[in-house]
Amino acid sequence: MEMDKLELEKGLSPRSKAFDSERPYDVVDNNDDDGDDDEPLRKGSKTKSADKAYTLQKRTVKLAYGALALYQSLMAFWAAIGSKSLQGEVGVPVSVFLFGRHCLAATALAMLSLWKHGAESLIPRPEHRARIFMAGVLAQYASPMCYLFGLMFVPPTIASIFDGPFIPLFVYVMAISVGAEVLPKLAKDRLGVAISLALASGGAATLILVSGGEVEFDGVEPEPVTDAQVQGASANEGDDMFMIAIVSLALEAAALGASIIMQKPVVTQYQLFPFACWVSASGMLCCFFHLMFIGDGVFASIVQLLEACKASNAFFGALLYNALALTLINTLCIAFANASVPSSVVALAACVQPGLTLMLDVAVYDAPFSIWHLAALGMVAIGISMFNKHAA
Repeated sequence: MEMDKLELEKGLSPRSKAFDSERPYDVVDNNDDDGDDDEPLRKGSKTKSADKAYTLQKRTVKLAYGALALYQSLMAFWAAIGSKSLQGEVGVPVSVFLFGRHCLAATALAMLSLWKHGAESLIPRPEHRARIFMAGVLAQYASPMCYLFGLMFVPPTIASIFDGPFIPLFVYVMAISVGAEVLPKLAKDRLGVAISLALASGGAATLILVSGGEVEFDGVEPEPVTDAQVQGASANEGDDMFMIAIVSLALEAAALGASIIMQKPVVTQYQLFPFACWVSASGMLCCFFHLMFIGDGVFASIVQLLEACKASNAFFGALLYNALALTLINTLCIAFANASVPSSVVALAACVQPGLTLMLDVAVYDAPFSIWHLAALGMVAIGISMFNKHAA
């Protein structure tokens, strides 16, 4: 049985060689009292316990990839179709919209937690509270706010590149820096990781550039900067604001990446419903203080949100979709995937969204599709495949 434990410790991590079906297993079950039949002592055989763990691990990783695919599909649907439903509709400040969607999502997740796991599940352990809170603040408040500020001063194309393809780069560098992941031992694998990240991120960026950058924020777009606001500004001032916006967009990607890495050590220690509830509630709390000290006040913002929902069915539908799909379901998907596969793989899924968005645009709006689009999609596919092969 000691051999079984060693085999499981060595070989059943998400990126281990245990996923190589040709790997020989020299482990045998010498416990005659465990009720199962012993495997014959021969090279290449697996014990039943190791085989069950191996099968369970593969199934979990497949489910994690499925969760990431669902997450990016919901994001792509909003970018391609959902966000367009708000054009010409009554709008509210983004902080109010975020507050509304987090209120709905956190309430729904709290009710699910109470129903499934009881009231005690809603209280995280004291040693984890600060980490979970900061992870929620970074993902649910800091990241969208930095993105929206940057979007006021740079074209949507550039903003979309920071919001998607750059996130895997930030996450992998941060994960290596803090020791959450390790570089491959072999030089050829390190080179393979570098090439794969360049291909995946570069392919997604190329896809955005060729498509015109039609990847929009999953909420309410900020009001554009008017001519009156920029009238009289010098060229240097304009350049300064552009650089500040670029830094803000970089911070947006870094905040989301840091949140994924911060969640990694603790997400496996809790049930998914309460964990997702804490993350969403952290964003709601930040929006609450934002409205209290910077906005028009919490009560006035709630009234504004209710009036907007009453005035426009499209706005109400968009708020529900953002709350239930882009916050509730997606937070659960990220938490599950982050507990099952490395954080860098979770972040790499961001490169898939521009391709999914393009497919929806082509199918629904008859958007153009060229050889450049196909080449960019190929770069993303090859990059993700190479990353899973070389990043160990």
